[in-house]
Amino acid sequence: MRILPVVAAVTAAFLVVACSS
Repeated sequence: MRILPVVAAVTAAFLVVACSS
């Protein structure tokens, strides 16, 4: 599936934003 990499990327980005703020 192509959605899994997208979900993983979004989750990683969210974690980075959460840690930065």
